[in-house]
Amino acid sequence: MASATIPAPAWPTVRDRAARRVPPAGGFNATLLGLEVRRMLRNRRTLIFTLVMPCVFFLIVGLQSDL
Repeated sequence: MASATIPAPAWPTVRDRAARRVPPAGGFNATLLGLEVRRMLRNRRTLIFTLVMPCVFFLIVGLQSDL
């Protein structure tokens, strides 16, 4: 039975890393942002904690202060 050798992974060299280009807009992707926003809006728990709770806390604290 012959043993198979697994080749070592080809790690990027310094020259490869220097040749990389920076993605446009720093890697911002509008398509992925849209997908994530839609995914977040479908989750009720996320909506409660990101939209409703801050408004409730603002009203609670804001109504207590006498200006």
